[in-house]
Amino acid sequence: MKNIFIVDDDVCIGDMLEELLTREGYGTARAYSGTEALMYLSSNRPDLILLDLMLPGLSGEELLPLIRDIPVIVVSAKAEVSGKVELLLGGASDYVTKPFNTEERLTRTEYAILKLLMQNPSQVITKSVMLDRISEDTPDCMESSLKVHISNLRRKLKEVNGKDYIEAVWGIGFKLNEELS
Repeated sequence: MKNIFIVDDDVCIGDMLEELLTREGYGTARAYSGTEALMYLSSNRPDLILLDLMLPGLSGEELLPLIRDIPVIVVSAKAEVSGKVELLLGGASDYVTKPFNTEERLTRTEYAILKLLMQNPSQVITKSVMLDRISEDTPDCMESSLKVHISNLRRKLKEVNGKDYIEAVWGIGFKLNEELS
């Protein structure tokens, strides 16, 4: 079994990656800081590292040159082309910009919706508030397409473990399913 080391301080993203990779038959290990990752790598050798850049302690940029002979895919919200090129020249095998599709991972709009719901786990979020709040990340989402995006997000999340994470509150909006949050 191939082992993938996930280095990300965002627990939600790390959990999603771990669940997807485990479902695909990979072994996983996790670290939440660059310092923790360096300690893990001193006695373990994964087959691949998924590395976030914005980490507490030692940053991903500081950790990358210390990694030898293990492929590293940088997974970060930093999207500047010059930074990507620098990281690729500095040893990264590839660079994936957050948010991402679950097949590649989630779409940008689905990610924005999920992020908003997770930041407000026990609250019902009205459609108008949701559209207003996610417009910063995805200005192309309209009221007419919101239901489609939520439907796609619900389906993708349900594919992971059969649970329905998003609850529709008829006539009002949406919230995370209380049993799961």
